[in-house]
Amino acid sequence: MLPRGLFRIYGLVLGNLLLLMGGQLAYLWLVPPQQDGTPLLLPQVPLRPYFTLILLCSGALIVGALLQHTPRPLLFLPSRRRGKLPLFRGYFTPGLSERYYHRPQPENDLPLPQLPQLPPPPMLRQLPVRQLELPAAKWLLLGFLMAIALGLAVLAERGNWLWLFPLAFIAAFSFPALLWVSYIYRRTRGEPEPQRMVLIALSWGMFATLPASLLNDAGGRLLAADPMLMLEGGAFGRPEILLVATVAPLVEEALKPLGLLFVLDRLKTPYEGVLYGIACGMGFAMMENMLYDLLILIWYGADAWTINAFARGVGSTVLHAVGPALVGFALALSQHSSWSAERVVPVTYLGGVIIHGAWNGAATLPFIYPGDTQMATVSWAALGLVLVTCLALVRELLRRGVTYDAPSSASAKVKDEPQEEGNDEENSEGGDDEPPDEAWAPPEP
Repeated sequence: MLPRGLFRIYGLVLGNLLLLMGGQLAYLWLVPPQQDGTPLLLPQVPLRPYFTLILLCSGALIVGALLQHTPRPLLFLPSRRRGKLPLFRGYFTPGLSERYYHRPQPENDLPLPQLPQLPPPPMLRQLPVRQLELPAAKWLLLGFLMAIALGLAVLAERGNWLWLFPLAFIAAFSFPALLWVSYIYRRTRGEPEPQRMVLIALSWGMFATLPASLLNDAGGRLLAADPMLMLEGGAFGRPEILLVATVAPLVEEALKPLGLLFVLDRLKTPYEGVLYGIACGMGFAMMENMLYDLLILIWYGADAWTINAFARGVGSTVLHAVGPALVGFALALSQHSSWSAERVVPVTYLGGVIIHGAWNGAATLPFIYPGDTQMATVSWAALGLVLVTCLALVRELLRRGVTYDAPSSASAKVKDEPQEEGNDEENSEGGDDEPPDEAWAPPEP
């Protein structure tokens, strides 16, 4: 049986996809696309305003329904007589009855009898935190590789086998991002973060693709760049290079970490900053992978889709994790040190922009020098170097975050919840095989 967390995440993908379609349709309605500086006439769509409104409302309803609060348990006041309140306030559980029934005691009244302490009803007890249900990272990696192989085989055979391609397509664009979320989520040494909060960060990353695409398009118009040159294989000029290597990193690395504002109360340790930052980046990577995979499949066909899906799953997905993870780590760390958020957050944002710009710049080398095989080799080598840097940064941020969180979570667990028999296996599932590092503290500025 598939974990229920997957169904919620794919529901968020559907809802944000409807929002993206509605927002893009409204943008093209207000700002028609251009080619060589000439506005293009779009085909007339009947009832276009209503269709756009339906897309936006449907997406908002789906996302809102999946991210809503868990309903509180029903509260009732038991009574000895129909329509009457109990005789004594002590009949209620202390701390709960004051909100519903308060009768001040007169000065000359007899004291209330001392009633035994009543345990709270089961329905009034605190509900346990619902954890994010995702498969382990190793199973998601295996599913991603199988999806690439299945998609390649199905597109080669055609016929009735094409009905299996949607499954391979969904797994190919989503499993690499979910792999990182699952891996980071299972590294915690304390109580796992609530599922709803992680889904909020993930959903923001998905939604951020809409304003990012609109701002990138606006930047391309200002620079007079032609983004279709990448699909057509034409030579890049200065406007296209500035758009891909400068404007896009500045816009995207600014939008992705904004999702941390929705979970700011949860950023108590650097580990939580890394977790929620990577969740924002993985939501963005998931939607971007889906759109690029679909575009490449339509434009170039099956072989190009296989290469693009594998390259984006292995490389671009990790790239989108670095920027928001750096910002989340710095934002959470500023609460435990003398460093102010106003100082460290801009520095980490610029670090994410530089890494993103280096990746995009290396990827555009074959378009700057088309037909030069040596430059294509340099491009692949540079992409590999940036990829190794991204992996090392994510690993180091996670190590420092988990090490910083380990002493407090371990002491709280020993103090509040004594270890029970049979829990060792559950607590160690998905954890690190290596012993915890020594306590790490941030250096003084």
